[in-house]
Amino acid sequence: MDDFFLIVRLSGKLCECAEHAVLKNRINYFETRTGFSGNILIISVLKGE
Repeated sequence: MDDFFLIVRLSGKLCECAEHAVLKNRINYFETRTGFSGNILIISVLKGE
């Protein structure tokens, strides 16, 4: 199955949620990047999970 990606603004609470989801294997991986609008969080979510 292909992954789909969510790109969202980064906040401390959101980052904690992403880490928790990665630990529970709901998210393939996540990374942070600095974009034009500030820090963003890129999340890869496995379809069907």
